Amino acid sequence: MLAAGREHDRTLPLDPLALPPGGLRSADLGFFDLGLFGALAARGGYWLSRPQAGTVVCAPDGARLDLLAELRAADRLDRPVLVGAAAQLPARLLAVRVPQAVAEARRRALRAAARRRGQAVSAARLALAAWTILVSNVPPALLALDEALVLLRARAGRSRSSSTCGRPTAASTRPPAASPGASSPRSTPSCWRC
Repeated sequence: MLAAGREHDRTLPLDPLALPPGGLRSADLGFFDLGLFGALAARGGYWLSRPQAGTVVCAPDGARLDLLAELRAADRLDRPVLVGAAAQLPARLLAVRVPQAVAEARRRALRAAARRRGQAVSAARLALAAWTILVSNVPPALLALDEALVLLRARAGRSRSSSTCGRPTAASTRPPAASPGASSPRSTPSCWRC
């Protein structure tokens, strides 16, 4: 169901488990719920979300990942993981480094929010501001990293004109297809890094 971009999810007359098999749930970060994600996956549904701060991410073998080390190894990341310390939901970790100006703006916002609450922001949280990070159970064949980022932007209600930062579009920077005969890169509007 699509609703007005500024309408809060809690006001929608939806049962989150009423998603049809093959449907996608993309909700606000305030609705990050590993129990719900597991139930959706068990019913054949998909989910896409930003992870909450402190969410445990593990390798497929169950070993806890150093998220910052994983991210620092590349500007783009799309790898299988398990999400949640107890839930250990099979998922994909999707991430892309944002431009320095975007990272700095995010850090300023984190510091300002922490000041209002009389708290400090951890060095790790400030470092993670340099990436847009998503988790999802949608297979790569159905949702490419760049497409997930477009969905995130659409979910956030940003318009094409308000998020353009002058960076190249995903279509011009997406790596070539991995195998001969694979589909060509799909066009993505505007800047997917912001």
